Amino acid sequence: MSKGSLKIRPGMQFEALGRPFFLRAIQQYVNWILPPKLRKDIRSGSATSLIKAVPILKSTSVDRSFSVVLLCASSYTDGVGRYLCDTLSRWLVPGKNLSISGGMSLNLTFESVPDHNFYFEHLLVSCLEEEIPIIEQNLPALLEEIRLNIMAVYQARYIASLRSVSLDHKHLIIRENLTKILNLPSQETDRSLFDQMHNFLLKVSGEEKMGQVKRTIAHLMQARPKAFDREVFYEMTHFTILFKEQFASKRAPRHISRVIALHYLFKKVLLEAVHKQPTQRHISLKVLNTFISGTQPVVGLLVGINTLRESERFDKKFLLDAIRACLPDVEYVKDSYTCDQRDDKVTVLYLEISNPSFIPFTKGDIKTLRQRLNQELKKQTESDVHPIFLPRNEEDVARNLILLSQQLKFSRDLPQVSIHYEKQTESEILFSVLLARLMGPASQRLRDLIEKTNSPFKFYVEEARQIGTLKRRIPKEAAILRVSLDKAPFFRLDYSVDLLRARQKVAYELSRIIGEYRDFNGGMILKQEESLLALRQQIGPMQQSIEFLLEDYFYSLRPGVMQTVLPPEILKEHFALLQTLQHRSTEEPFEMLEKKIEHFSLYFIGAVDAGFKDRLDIEVEKLNLPSYELARCFIQFKTFSSAGYILRTEDSALADNFKKALQRALSIWTKLLLCPVKAS
Repeated sequence: MSKGSLKIRPGMQFEALGRPFFLRAIQQYVNWILPPKLRKDIRSGSATSLIKAVPILKSTSVDRSFSVVLLCASSYTDGVGRYLCDTLSRWLVPGKNLSISGGMSLNLTFESVPDHNFYFEHLLVSCLEEEIPIIEQNLPALLEEIRLNIMAVYQARYIASLRSVSLDHKHLIIRENLTKILNLPSQETDRSLFDQMHNFLLKVSGEEKMGQVKRTIAHLMQARPKAFDREVFYEMTHFTILFKEQFASKRAPRHISRVIALHYLFKKVLLEAVHKQPTQRHISLKVLNTFISGTQPVVGLLVGINTLRESERFDKKFLLDAIRACLPDVEYVKDSYTCDQRDDKVTVLYLEISNPSFIPFTKGDIKTLRQRLNQELKKQTESDVHPIFLPRNEEDVARNLILLSQQLKFSRDLPQVSIHYEKQTESEILFSVLLARLMGPASQRLRDLIEKTNSPFKFYVEEARQIGTLKRRIPKEAAILRVSLDKAPFFRLDYSVDLLRARQKVAYELSRIIGEYRDFNGGMILKQEESLLALRQQIGPMQQSIEFLLEDYFYSLRPGVMQTVLPPEILKEHFALLQTLQHRSTEEPFEMLEKKIEHFSLYFIGAVDAGFKDRLDIEVEKLNLPSYELARCFIQFKTFSSAGYILRTEDSALADNFKKALQRALSIWTKLLLCPVKAS
């Protein structure tokens, strides 16, 4: 033994064995695996450098047999020996299990730093001569993957042991252990652990006793959150392969292992949350400070989110848009994006951002991300839109063109225009424009007008021809135009496309091209916009989420003409009832809010089951109210549905009868809901 070698002590359970040759052999391997600088630090009584360096893996040169040696922390690494043995056997030569000829392992401490416990493993692997080139190629990468997985499991178990981790998260980890202990087939579990449990479980029977067993073990395991089953090492392998070589080579291994550990925990927690509340949005978020190549400061963001609809899309663009809503000037770090969508219910994304020129992020920036990003992620959720195949009805086009030309009755009549939404692609919205105009001596061709205006939208004339004359001397021109717009400017924050705003842009651009015209099918739209603007002014400044709710409320009013007829003051008060109802917390089957203003009676009703609307409609229709006296709307939230009514009448008896009709409908609906057989 050289003078500078380190002396080890076995764990307490081995002290009585008294096997000096066994200890001496392990001590030689430990001194061989540790670099001189680490040995020097340990001899001086410091374990800091060693704790940062572990796990350490080292192999001898590959021949017909070779050794692999591991030194790691003994805490939070239970099962690592079996994992190392299985991985080397299964994955060094794909498609073949190598023979593990021998090995030895020991929990140990160093005499100079006795307060820190470590685990040592030595394996002797045998192979055939033709397998040596394959092993030499695969071994370095596999050892690095093993090292990352060990670090990741350590991080996951350590995180689970922290007091800051919620009890729900700890219980989830415990349940995972119990499932593997109690439910897995014996060949997939650790035999020693399985045998211990099996003898005990044979003594109990029935679901109640089994439940008691699980609760008892759960109570015991709650104090030992590091006791993950060894299968967790294999689970971590799935996450390791997500990180590309370019990414891993520029990041600290401990940062990568922490991301993998949190990735694993996020997925487990989210799947459990989805099982409990499948209709709710669940998001897990972690903001991590790190460096590229040790010098360039970046922020890593790990996000787990559940899928509520099959059409939802979670990708790099989705995540970046949400981040830039919080910090507009950040830049995406190349090759830092990973996405795990192996489960159709949960997606886990990781991405790194930096400031321009890699200026360090401030504490305020990090605080902003932690406080706002969760809400922005909910707003930025995007759904795929399936394209619709619907060939154009040429008969309708011809009929509309004739109708427009018939509106031209006098020589001073403005051009008649009809604007129609046609379809959308991944990047564009397309409209068709039908145009009829009088062609005077000074009139220019449509194609010339379009080229002259230099519009930012793509206008092109599909067809233009004469469709008759006015007073047998002024030609009437009918034309079909196609307009395509970039879809991006018309996205709302929830990624729905604002078609009304897109149509307004088309109408404005068309006025620049042909001058003043009559919007034949846009008169009602204009009145709606004026009424909605007046309502916004009545309410005043509002948050974006309230703005969305206001638009949904306004355009859900039926009959549609009531959107432009009802005073904005009344709509404001009715909308206020909806906002109050939105925050309902009652456990009653329904809740009805009402307000009376002069000769207007305002109502909003909310219930968990949307079926109440049909019963309300039946009772209200019995009153035979004129359509111009009653406006109604129906809005669905994630957890409940709401129906609103505005009755305009000066007859107090009619107002009372209307209220009684609503109450009667809700009473019948409640009986049907609670006692369906008896009520029917």
